Amino acid sequence: MATEKLKVFLAAGTLSLRKSLGDAILAAPDLELVGKVDDPLTDAFVEGTLQADVLVVEPGPSRVDAQLLVKRLASHSSIPIIVIAEGADPGSDLAVELLSAGALDVLPRSRAGAVGGVPLAAKVVGSVRILSRLRRGPAPATVRPPFSGSFSGSAPAPAYRSTVPPPPPSPRPQPNVSVFEEASAPKTPPASVPFHPRQVLLIGASTGGTEAIKQVLTQLPREMPGICIVQHIPAAFSKSFANRLNTQCELEVREAVDGDHVRPGLALVAPGGYHMELHWKGDRYLVRLTRAPEEHHQRPAVDVLFRTAAAAAGRHALAVLLTGMGRDGALGMKCIREAGGINIAQDEKSSVVFGMPAAAQELGVVDQVAGLGDMHQVIQRRLASLNRQAAA
Repeated sequence: MATEKLKVFLAAGTLSLRKSLGDAILAAPDLELVGKVDDPLTDAFVEGTLQADVLVVEPGPSRVDAQLLVKRLASHSSIPIIVIAEGADPGSDLAVELLSAGALDVLPRSRAGAVGGVPLAAKVVGSVRILSRLRRGPAPATVRPPFSGSFSGSAPAPAYRSTVPPPPPSPRPQPNVSVFEEASAPKTPPASVPFHPRQVLLIGASTGGTEAIKQVLTQLPREMPGICIVQHIPAAFSKSFANRLNTQCELEVREAVDGDHVRPGLALVAPGGYHMELHWKGDRYLVRLTRAPEEHHQRPAVDVLFRTAAAAAGRHALAVLLTGMGRDGALGMKCIREAGGINIAQDEKSSVVFGMPAAAQELGVVDQVAGLGDMHQVIQRRLASLNRQAAA
């Protein structure tokens, strides 16, 4: 029985690139080119997004803004997006911004036609094969109809209702559960709150998560428990992502190194290509980086961090699950719930892709749902609650 081919739709504004990428996709025995256009503003491109497993986009000389295009695509579809853009070198501001908008891989377009010595067409084909696994996994919980209208406008994308059934009742009483609507964040960070020395904050995210993480961390004060972050991100971008956050936050933010101690005021970002585990050794937490098999087709995986944190921190763990495709983090939250910790999930309204937070809600392991604009306040309230419980 023949294996179904992966369907690729290509939008490339540069003629030579459109030809070379199209030829490479056609030559790959496991790929099918279902469409090819020169401008992502056309109706043909919109129709193509309904057929494809993966989108490859290169804006070229088009008038469309690449970040706006990716943001609109990610907010209306679960299809993985690969973006090729001039100046989008690994670690560059443009590359990180495109990942923040919802792209799952970003490749630079250069006159040499190669990335790290590998022909660009070969890099694209390899990336298509990797990212297609995300499309073929569980669909995101929120299924949105195809978008319509121009990408060049500034009008916000319409809101759609979730198709997720209400989560089952939680097995633990939750007298303080509430849903916060997204609000404008205050210009100054809130005052710090007391926290227990064993408290630790865990954050997991995927599609759209780089921007969501930035919005949360920039609103937190320096006087915070140690923070561990897993963002699904290519290895070439995780260090620059952490460094960029470090310039924007009161907290110290950096890419984790194996054996790093987790301490107050420090946020550690898992490096791309490595799982990050949390352990308690002696009188402090430390992280271990491993090359163990991927989980949910990801490394780092949120479940690995949450699962090990549940064992290490128990009731002192506070886990936050932000926007993302798939189900990574849901089972890890179940471990944290069973260990006595607290779980917070981003709401549908403010999520780029309401997949991972929805999966955790479906399991009934979320203590509180919050909009992105309120997340920093919810985190601090819950830390204060954990501190009171620890002191009791």
